[in-house]
Amino acid sequence: MDSVHHKRNDAINSTQLIGSVGKGGKNHKPDVGRVQAMLLLHGYNPGNTEDFCTDDTINAIVKFQARFMASPDGRVDPTGRTWKRLCIQPLAHGSPQEALANKWSGNPAKWSQ
Repeated sequence: MDSVHHKRNDAINSTQLIGSVGKGGKNHKPDVGRVQAMLLLHGYNPGNTEDFCTDDTINAIVKFQARFMASPDGRVDPTGRTWKRLCIQPLAHGSPQEALANKWSGNPAKWSQ
């Protein structure tokens, strides 16, 4: 397994964030990768960003938050509602590793919106 895939798997196997991700967040690359993988698992496409927080990532966070927040803020905090909801396994089949494989394969047929 190459170092990029190993890093991604390590990132999503952890259930903790060190800092916030998204609009106004600290956006540390490992945390961004965790959030991106979890967004994909829930069916939200954060874009092909290589663990960088971009407008696509923030838009995916906002869309995810709109399911349970009256005013989505586009940010995932380590102890906040959004991260807790992202850590709940969605009803769809799949794993964070499969989500990452689909993300980096560029196979949008696997992404639900």
